[in-house]
Amino acid sequence: MLFGSTRWLVRASCFFALLGLAQFSVLARAAEVFGGIYRLSDVIEVGNRVQVTMTLRLLNANKTDVHDAVVAVLSSAPNPVRIASFPAVSTLPRIGAVTVSETFTIPAAEYASWQSGHEPRFQLLLPSDGTTITVVIQSRKAIEGDAS
Repeated sequence: MLFGSTRWLVRASCFFALLGLAQFSVLARAAEVFGGIYRLSDVIEVGNRVQVTMTLRLLNANKTDVHDAVVAVLSSAPNPVRIASFPAVSTLPRIGAVTVSETFTIPAAEYASWQSGHEPRFQLLLPSDGTTITVVIQSRKAIEGDAS
């Protein structure tokens, strides 16, 4: 009986290993590492909306260039939603960085949340074989002395 159980365990292990290999390229792409440092400027409050210029220094810590990626700005809520996007980045060089800047109009409550210590979240939307892979950008607000 033990021999039969061992055979089942080996077969199940092989199946899951093959399943993992089949998805390896997608998982490898999603495991890429991106970072960012952002600044807010030119803030104009109008009623329940705020116009703000956001500048993001986007860092690519990977060994491959990234082309035509879009940076999405997400709310700071527990279940974040997209509130803005930067124009597509034509090329983000490997082990390199680019700076993107855009003026957005966001809800005043979201801006107040950012000012009280909650931070916006960022995602990099990567085109890949007719689909889009979403990768979290590890980010922080710029502090005085950070290079632009």
